[in-house]
Amino acid sequence: MMTVAASSIDRSFPSIVELGNGNILRGESLYSGKPTKRLPLVYGKGKKGAEFCTNGTLYSGLVKGKIVVCERGINGRAEKGEVVKREGGAGMILINRVTDGEQVYADPHFLPAAGLGASAGIALKHYVTSNSTRTPTASIKFSGTVYGERAPVMASFSSRGPSAVSPEIIKPDVTAPGVNILAAWPPYIGPTMLESDKRSVEFNVLSGTSMSCPHVAGLAALLKSAHGDWSPAAIKSALMTTAYAHDREGAPIADSVAENSTSATPFVFGSGHVDPEKAADPGLIYDIPARDYLNYLCGGLNYSSAQIALVSREKFTCPGKGNVVNGLQPGDLNYPSFAVIFNGGVKSNRTLKRTVTNVGIPGSTYTVHVTEPDGVSVIVEPKVLKFKKVGEKLRYNVSFVSRIGSGHSYGSLVWKSTKYAILQNQTFTNEFPILQRQNSSSSVLDTSSVGSSPHHHPSYSNTLVVEKGRNKGLWLTPSTPSKTSMKCLLIHGNLDIWVYKAKNLPKMDLFHKTIGDMFNKLPGNMSSKIEGHMNHKITSDPYVTITLSGATVGRTYVISNDENPTWMQHFNVPVAHCASEVHFIVKDDDVVGSQLIGTVAIPVENIHGGGKVEGFFPILSSNGKPSKAGSVLSLSIQYTPMEQLNIYQFGVGAGPEYTGVPGTYFPLRNGGKVTLYQDAYVPFGSLPNLELEGGMRYVHGQCWTDIFNALRNARRLIYITGWSVWHKVRLVRDDSSLEECALGELLKSKSQEGVRVLLLIWDDPTSRNILGYKTDGVMATHDEETRRFFKHSSVQVLLCPRVAGKRHSWMKQRGNVSGCPREPWHDMHYKIYGPAAYDILTNFEERWLKASKPRGFKKLKKAYDDALLRIERMPEILSPSDVCYVSDDDPEGWHVQIFRSIDSNSVKGFPKDSKQATMKNLVCGKNVMIDMSIHTTYVKAIRSAQHYIYIENQYFIGSSYNWSQYKDVGANNLIPMEIALKVAEKIRAHERFAAYIVIPMCPEGNPTGAATQRILFWQHKTMQMMYETIYKALVEVGLEGAFSPQDYLNFYCLGNREAPPSANDASRTENNGPANSPQALCRKNRRFMIYVHSKGMIVDDEKVIIGSANINQRSLEGTRDTEIAMGAYQPHYTWARKQSSPEGQIYGYRMSLWAEHLGVVEDCFKRPESLECVRRIRSMGETNWQQFAADEVTEMRGHLMKYPVHVDRKGKVKPLSKFPVFPDVGGSIVGSFLAIQENLTI
Repeated sequence: MMTVAASSIDRSFPSIVELGNGNILRGESLYSGKPTKRLPLVYGKGKKGAEFCTNGTLYSGLVKGKIVVCERGINGRAEKGEVVKREGGAGMILINRVTDGEQVYADPHFLPAAGLGASAGIALKHYVTSNSTRTPTASIKFSGTVYGERAPVMASFSSRGPSAVSPEIIKPDVTAPGVNILAAWPPYIGPTMLESDKRSVEFNVLSGTSMSCPHVAGLAALLKSAHGDWSPAAIKSALMTTAYAHDREGAPIADSVAENSTSATPFVFGSGHVDPEKAADPGLIYDIPARDYLNYLCGGLNYSSAQIALVSREKFTCPGKGNVVNGLQPGDLNYPSFAVIFNGGVKSNRTLKRTVTNVGIPGSTYTVHVTEPDGVSVIVEPKVLKFKKVGEKLRYNVSFVSRIGSGHSYGSLVWKSTKYAILQNQTFTNEFPILQRQNSSSSVLDTSSVGSSPHHHPSYSNTLVVEKGRNKGLWLTPSTPSKTSMKCLLIHGNLDIWVYKAKNLPKMDLFHKTIGDMFNKLPGNMSSKIEGHMNHKITSDPYVTITLSGATVGRTYVISNDENPTWMQHFNVPVAHCASEVHFIVKDDDVVGSQLIGTVAIPVENIHGGGKVEGFFPILSSNGKPSKAGSVLSLSIQYTPMEQLNIYQFGVGAGPEYTGVPGTYFPLRNGGKVTLYQDAYVPFGSLPNLELEGGMRYVHGQCWTDIFNALRNARRLIYITGWSVWHKVRLVRDDSSLEECALGELLKSKSQEGVRVLLLIWDDPTSRNILGYKTDGVMATHDEETRRFFKHSSVQVLLCPRVAGKRHSWMKQRGNVSGCPREPWHDMHYKIYGPAAYDILTNFEERWLKASKPRGFKKLKKAYDDALLRIERMPEILSPSDVCYVSDDDPEGWHVQIFRSIDSNSVKGFPKDSKQATMKNLVCGKNVMIDMSIHTTYVKAIRSAQHYIYIENQYFIGSSYNWSQYKDVGANNLIPMEIALKVAEKIRAHERFAAYIVIPMCPEGNPTGAATQRILFWQHKTMQMMYETIYKALVEVGLEGAFSPQDYLNFYCLGNREAPPSANDASRTENNGPANSPQALCRKNRRFMIYVHSKGMIVDDEKVIIGSANINQRSLEGTRDTEIAMGAYQPHYTWARKQSSPEGQIYGYRMSLWAEHLGVVEDCFKRPESLECVRRIRSMGETNWQQFAADEVTEMRGHLMKYPVHVDRKGKVKPLSKFPVFPDVGGSIVGSFLAIQENLTI
C-alpha cells in the first residue's frame, strides 16, 4: 500500500477577466470557444441563494446577455454554468469562497467562463457591489494551452501529513503528476459528467490524486516486470529512495496551498516526486517481510489477533504473553524513511535500525552523508557499507538526539557510491513525528479525488502584490522607480518571471501621428479619401525589458500595432546582482531606436524572502505619474536563492542520470570521445609524463597533426569555418616529407578527389579588390587572398557578410610590428568524436544557409543550388541515431554538450515565433532570436564548482553593474561576479576554494593606444570588484586577519625571457629601428609576452569548457560575435562518483598546462584548492615576474607570471610601484579612461 500525493506539470489553461475599471484577474478555464465582449456584470440577482447560481434562483430578465458571478458551493461548478446558460447568461465567472482558498479548476464549461481564487473573488465582488460602480462590466478571454509553468508544484487539494493514526511514518509516501493530466474518457459521458452534457470526447483533462495514483500503480507494474523477485515493499522502497524534491529549474518543490507558494515539506510531498528511470535501478532497497506488517498492526495500531486474521485471511496471533502484546512499533519497520517523535524534550534520544539490500552492482561501497536538521544531532554507525555481492544485506543504526524544545525540522541522510545516491530525508518535531526521507524530496498526499468534477487544477494568485503576514488581496502599490534611497540587497540565484500582458498603453507612433495631423489639415473630402486608404490603425509597437542594477536580464519580443499586447512570455534568469528594485521597462519600438512608455518597479525586498509577486501594476512615466490612465502591466516574479537550487549543489554529479546544462539549444550527448590539446603543436619530449588514475599515462595531443590527418583521410566532406583561414599555413612541421604541404593545396587536392570542401570565413569589410585596387584589410585575415586562391577550384569559399565593426574597428591601431619575430602564442583546442559532432555540423549548416542566402541580383535566379551535402541520403555516413556510442561502462567515455553565442541574423533555422523560440531555449532580442548558451554554461559550471576554477582567456571583463564606477558601461555578463560570489560562499562556509585566471599581459593591439588602454581599464575595474567582494566575505566571518583575498583569487599572465645570444648571433646585424622603439627594447632585453589566445575553463578536474568565446560582453551576449564552445566531462571521473579528487583526462590536461606554464610539477598541484598550492603558485608567479622585469637578462624556466598589479589585504588593486607601465612597450597596466566608444572595448 502506498499513499500518493498530487503535483502539477508545466501546463496550464489561463483565462483573463478584464473588469470595467481596468483591473485584470487571471484564472483557469477549459472553455475552447470565442472570448466575450465587454458585457454587463451581475452578482446575486434573483431569489435567495442566487449568488450560488443553483436551479431556480436566477431570473432570466436579470441575467440575459450578461456575465454572471457565481460562488462555489451547493451545486457543481460546471452545473452552475449550465444554470446560467439556461437563463440566457452570456458568460460566468466562478469565484472561490474564502474557505476554498486559491485553488481553481479548469473546467470544460458550456459557456465562456473562468474560475478565480478567493482573493480575486473578493476584489471582483467589491467591484460589482461598490457604490462607485454604477454599471459594472467585464470580459473573458482565453489563452489556450500555456507551457513553461513552474513544476512540479504540490496541488492544494492533496492531503497533508502527519498521519493522525501513525505519526511516526511519513505520509504520503511519494508524489506523482495529478494536475491537468490528459486521460482517456468514455465517449458516452460528457466531459462535465452532467446529463445535459451531450458532448462526446475520447480524452479529457483531469486532476486529482485519482490521477497521481495510476501513475504510481503503472510504475509499480513496470518495476515488477523488470524485477520479478522484488516484494511490494522493495518496489515501494525503489520508488521512494529515488524520488526528487526539486522542480525542473532546480528549486525546491513549492506548495500551492501555502502563502506565496512557499517550499513544501515532507509532510506534503513525502519522499518526493517519483523518477521512473532511477527507480528501475535504485542501488539499495529497504525490504519488509509481510509478517512485520502484521506485527506492526499489533504493536503500532493495537489491532487484535482476530482483526488481523480477517486482513491476512489466515490464523494469526499477536506476539506476547497474556495481555502483554510485543508487536512492532512504527520505528521498528524497515521503512525507507524515518519519522521520530521526541516526547522527552531537549536531549531526548532515539535509535532506529535499518537493513539495506544491494540490488545494484557487486563490490559496491557506500558512504553516508548526513545533513542534520536544525536542533537535532544525527549519528550513523557504521558510516561505510561495503557490499561484496548483489543480494547481500547490511545493517546500520541511526541515533537522533534532540537539542530543541518544540517545532519541526528536516534533514537528509544519503548513502553514496560511485554510481548511486540513496537519499533519506529526516523530519524532526516534538509535536509530530521526526521524519527521515529516503532519496530526494518527498510529498504528502492521499489517493482520494476531490470535488464534484474530475477537473482539479491549481489556481493562480490574482493579487497585485502578495505580501507575507497579510491576507491575500488586491494590493495597489506604487511601482515607479524609486527616487529615494531603498535598501540594496544581494540576489544570487534565479528569478522566475512571467510577463503576461499590458493594458491601455499610450499611442507612441509619432511618425504616423504627424502624418495624421497633416491629413487633418487637408480639405474634408480629400482627408476622408486618404484616411480611407489606411486599412488599420497605426499605434505603438510595445516590448518589455527587465533590468537589475541597470543591466538588462530579459526582454520580450515586439508586438506590432497593439495598445493591449499579450506576450505570455516566461524567463528563468540567473542573477548575481545587488539591487533595490527590479524594473520592467515598457518601450515602443521605432524604426530607429525606441521610446520609453513607462516603468513598473518591484522592490527587491518584496521578493527577497522567496515570496511570489504577481498581478497588474500601473505603468508609470519618469515623473511618477501613469503613462496613460488605466495603463497596466501584468507580471509575476519569484526569487529562488542559490542554496535552494539543487542543480548547483553537487558539481557534475554521480549519475547515473546526467542532465548537462539545462535551458540550452543543444542537449547533452552521451557516449562520445574527446581529445584535448593545449597548443597547436607540442614538441616531442618537451612536457613531462603525467600519471592518471589506474596507472594510465596522459598523452599530449598534437592538434595540427591530427587536423592534417583528418583532412587527408576525409572521403565525403570537409567543412571549415573560422575568423581567418590562410591557405599558406603548414599543419605538419616535424615531417620533412610533408613540410611543403600547405593547407590550401591539401584542400584543392581533396576537392579534386570528390570531397565536398566548404570554407565559411569572416568577411573583413576593409579588405577589397575593386577594379584591380587591392586592400589587405586592417585585420590581415587573408579573406580576399583565400577566396582568390580557391577561385578556379571546386573548393567553395563563402565570406560571411556579418558586419563586425563593433568587434574589430579598434584594432586599426595595432601599430607597426615589423622588426619583431612572430609573437609567441598559447591556445586551447579540442576534438570531438561521437554524437555531439552532429551538433557542430548543424551549427555550420545553419550558418552556411544564412550566409549563402541570395541577395541583390542573385534573388532573380529561379533556383539556387545549395552546396551542403544531404548526409542523411548517404549510407556510408552514419546518421545521429546510428552513430557509434561509447558504452556507459567505458571509463574513458565522455559526455559532451555544444553551446553557442549567436543570433538569427547569423543562422537560418531559428523559429520566428517567440513561443517556439522559447521552447528551444532561445532568448528574444529586438526582432531577433539569440542563443546565449555559452554564457549559460559558464554560469552553471561556476555555480556548481566545489573546489577550484581555472580559466585561460584572451579577455576578462564583466559584471560592470557591480563596479564602483561606470556601472552602466554595459559589460553585464555574470561570470566575474559569479566567481567572486562562489569564493565568498565558500569563505562563509569555512571551506577552501581557489580561482586561477590566466590572461594576456596586454590585450592584442598597441599597448599605449586608446582602445587597448580602455580595455585594460575595464579589466582593472573587474578585478577590483571581485577582490572587494571577497574581502567583504572575509570581514563577515572575521578571517580578514588570517587570510587575504589573494589566498582565494589570483590573476596571471604568460611571458618569456631568453638568455643573451652567443657571440656569433650577437654579431648579426638586425634592423631594430630607433633605439628607444618598443621593437628595439624588446630585442635588447630579450623579453616578450606569450599571448594567451585561449578561451577555456576547467572546474574541479571534472569538467572542461573550451571554445571561441572571450569573457567579455561582445562574445557572450550573442548579438555581436558568432561563437561556439563545448562543455565535456568523463562520468567515471567526477567528485560525486569518486568521493575524492578525480584523476582522469581533464586532470591530466590541467596538470600538463601547469607543467608547461611553470616548468615543473609539484605534489601540491594535485590539490589546486589548497592554501599550500595557491600560495606556492603565487610565489612562483611573483618570482617569474621579477625575473622578467629585472635589468639582468636571464633564461626563464617557467612562464606563468603573477599579473603585474598589487593587491593589498583589503582587496585594493593598484599598479606596481616600480612598474606602472608595461616593460619595453609602455602603456599603463591598469589602463586609462580615454574617449572611445564603450561598445568597442567591452
